[in-house]
Amino acid sequence: IPTPPHCRRPPHFVCCRRPPSLLPAASTEPWEAAAVYAYNTMLKVNDTTFFMYYDVVAANKPLLRFTALAISNDGVTFRKPNLGASFFNGSSANNIVWPRSDGRAGHPAYDYHEPGTVFIDDKPGVPASERFKMACSWKGGVWLLSSPDGISFTPMFGKPVVPGSDTQNVRPPA
Repeated sequence: IPTPPHCRRPPHFVCCRRPPSLLPAASTEPWEAAAVYAYNTMLKVNDTTFFMYYDVVAANKPLLRFTALAISNDGVTFRKPNLGASFFNGSSANNIVWPRSDGRAGHPAYDYHEPGTVFIDDKPGVPASERFKMACSWKGGVWLLSSPDGISFTPMFGKPVVPGSDTQNVRPPA
């Protein structure tokens, strides 16, 4: 997808000018039943692969919120692969990348999460295991997660990098 001349962005981000009705993340799965929501990021991973991270809300009670991944070879037609990275309703057959569990029996507890953004960190010296980074609101602040493949994310630190905040605002510590 060519970048319009007025769109200034890092080299991996994609500028999308299509109308909302043509966006690739339509609600088609149970973990998307309540909403395909607000925080979305599209990345050009290489010349033939585009990743779109999108915010989904399941219709469970209480509502469960996840970051899901759709993949494309042309930046126009997306598929939602079964990634096996997270559990939803007892199955890992889904395209959820974070958080890793819906908290059902036998799986880790679910912690409410608000997606932020994902980016490719291609600075020299960055380990391949940390190529993809995600900043998201989780467990009382903004957490920084990393992944070698853009699918298997883990927290980089044992605490939020910005406590008491979400990814859209920052407040000074108390």
